[in-house]
Amino acid sequence: MLVVWALALLSFLILSWSDLVHFRFERFNQQGDQTKARFAALSGLQLGLDGSIPEHADLLQDWEIEPEIFVDVVVESEGGRLNLNYVLSRVLLDGTVRQRLRQFLVQGFEVPPNEVDRVMDALLDWVDQDDLRRSSGIEEAPGYKAQNRYFENLDEIALVRGSEWITRNENWRDQLTLWSSGKIDVNWASARLLQALPGIDERDARRIRDRVAGPDGELRTKDDEPFTSPDEFRAFVGLSDPEFSLLSPWIATDDGIKRISARGRSYDVVHRVEIVVQGRSANATVKAWLEP
Repeated sequence: MLVVWALALLSFLILSWSDLVHFRFERFNQQGDQTKARFAALSGLQLGLDGSIPEHADLLQDWEIEPEIFVDVVVESEGGRLNLNYVLSRVLLDGTVRQRLRQFLVQGFEVPPNEVDRVMDALLDWVDQDDLRRSSGIEEAPGYKAQNRYFENLDEIALVRGSEWITRNENWRDQLTLWSSGKIDVNWASARLLQALPGIDERDARRIRDRVAGPDGELRTKDDEPFTSPDEFRAFVGLSDPEFSLLSPWIATDDGIKRISARGRSYDVVHRVEIVVQGRSANATVKAWLEP
């Protein structure tokens, strides 16, 4: 009965939102497809900010809000991505964390082991607040100067010497963030990122993904079975006390920072808008607005 009630509420919310968007579109029916596609995407963001709607990637798929005008909405945990500023800040505070950064780069981005020290030192020279060059790093060269501050946007990462080992994958931006709380959300992280965590191997990563995917075997659907606490995650993986003490500072099961992606489409014209927010409500704090 509870499930039926929840589905009924979800249907009511979506229908109410659809009616509202329909009313607004009447004011824009003389505009071009680009304007309509963007308006559809912005309307989708409004729906994604409704915290009463579950965080499923199939929340809305090709929802037709007007004839030939569609919107997709996806809500994800930002903790499923690696927060590069956070990891670098931890290395600067505690040199023993350097090995964890190494694992993230080697496992998550396949940086060759013989190149990883050069990449790490260049990243650290970029974000530290001095002009002292690390042994494998670079502070200044013709046409190049480390900024000595943390990254303000993802595109700046590509400016660091040696970062081509990270950015060579066209989807590298989808694996990184600057806005999460810092810990890795084990319910949303990729298998590669999970394997970079202490005590997690390839077999564990596959088991974790299978568990979260639920009975249908598909991630980001309504039958997902996410972990509800780090202790539940620990029990599932089977970690000892020493192993968990190394892992626990790096993981979370619910990052409070969310990414809402909305794709509006009017005929063949598509417009995408993403926002990174703290909280899902009309009073949410927008940490990043990502729009072409």
